[in-house]
Amino acid sequence: AAMVVEALANEDAAWHKLELNRAARAERLGQKALLLSVSGSDAQTFAVELEKALFASGLSTSFAAGLNQQVATALLDAGLVTVVDASAASAADVEAFAAQFDESELFSVELNTESSKANLAVDLSSMSQDEGIAQVLRKLRELKKLS
Repeated sequence: AAMVVEALANEDAAWHKLELNRAARAERLGQKALLLSVSGSDAQTFAVELEKALFASGLSTSFAAGLNQQVATALLDAGLVTVVDASAASAADVEAFAAQFDESELFSVELNTESSKANLAVDLSSMSQDEGIAQVLRKLRELKKLS
């Protein structure tokens, strides 16, 4: 697993269309490329543990601290299942970030709040962190987001 903490800004860098696309890379890894955005209180700890659970299940994973479209796109292009810690972002920032990606490539989890915009709201006041992670994994499998 890898962790991206910060991306370097380079105004001269150009994004090139890849001949090996994310679908080909994900197929090589035997999985679907996916961004899992986690926001709300306790999101950072939950996101780290969620990434560990996904990796333990046999997926090739990554962790990104914060919302960065270039980093997220690169990790999707690599075919990885990436957990994004969006704990420091506002709801508007999370929504703007999500708008940059196809909904088939993104799944949002919001902790300890009732949000109609997240794909799944997890209330950790009524369950343990492990139960919350299990709930996310069940929902991802139910929606066929994981291979």
